[in-house]
Amino acid sequence: SWATYTTCSYPSRITSGQGLQLVHRHRFLFQRFKPQRYYYGLLLLLRNAMLALFPVIFTPVPSLQIEIMGFVLLTASALQIRLWPWRTELANYTDLAINLLLQIL
Repeated sequence: SWATYTTCSYPSRITSGQGLQLVHRHRFLFQRFKPQRYYYGLLLLLRNAMLALFPVIFTPVPSLQIEIMGFVLLTASALQIRLWPWRTELANYTDLAINLLLQIL
């Protein structure tokens, strides 16, 4: 919830002059991504939470686990391709390759 609040307040804080303090304090959310893709850290946290929770929630139905996790990974890959959020090209290609390899496994 704090990450959501911080990400949603990012544009207003940047324009008010408190942006440097916010970015410095929450570097783990914002520093790795392009400034115009500041929200991708929150998307990454949500993706990782879903990948961790779905096997626990759907324990009785293993086939559904596989389908849901495949859907989450496919959606994350499509968003990553569309947004191209990382600051370097190598990081974007590496993230894409890892997502695709996880889908194959």
